This record gives sequence, C-alpha cells and structure tokens, in this order.
Amino acid sequence: MAHENLSFVMGELAAAADYSTTGQYRGVIASTAANNTAVLASVAGQQIIGVLRNEPQAGEACEIVEHGVAKVICGGTVTRGDRLSVDANGAFVTATGAGMVCGVALQSGTSGALISMLIDKRPLSRQSFAFT
Repeated sequence: MAHENLSFVMGELAAAADYSTTGQYRGVIASTAANNTAVLASVAGQQIIGVLRNEPQAGEACEIVEHGVAKVICGGTVTRGDRLSVDANGAFVTATGAGMVCGVALQSGTSGALISMLIDKRPLSRQSFAFT
C-alpha cells in the first residue's frame, strides 16, 4: 500500500485546468500561460516542481508535494529502487536517457498503480542512490 511522509506541501498555485479526475498523484510544473498556476507535466523527462496531491478544479488551489515521500501514479512498470521521471502525461516511469529524475521508487508497480516515491529532483547524470 502506498504511503506519504510529507515534508513540504505548497498550496499557492491554482490549477490551470480541471484536474478533479485526471491529475492527482502526477507531476506538475509551473504554468507559463498564467501567473501563479500549475499544469501537469506534458513532456517526458520534464523538470517538475512536485506531485499534485489533491483533485482541484480549474482555479482551485493545488496541493503540491515538493519534498518527502509522495504517492504517485505509475506510467509503466517500475521496480523498487528505480530512479523515476515523468512521462508525457505526468505519470512516473523508470528514468532513462536525458531528462530530470523526480525521485526513487519505494515500491514496485505497473502502469496505473499507486506507489510511494521519495522525491529527489536532479539531473539524471548526477543521480546516484544506493538501494539494498
């Protein structure tokens, strides 16, 4: 069962779209279209600001987990200990190639599964994490 251990949750950004059914537990970025708004990550390997924790409608406050352990949606099969990045839908997949690592899987899961991820945002080339 996925769990959370939240170190910091930001609530200052509003949802740029309706995420009441599709956004929870996905990676988000600050919107470039409007000040103080957040959108789901839409480019594989994109640098995120955190994980959307709630289900806001457009204009409502986003609860964004920036640090700690967060629940996330898998975009494919991941294994405990994998470094994770986002796919083009803001879901989390095993990091490969270029792009940004968002964290480390604390549980294994398949596409659509809810797992726990330790948030650790940094370039893939600088990421190292021993998991035994």
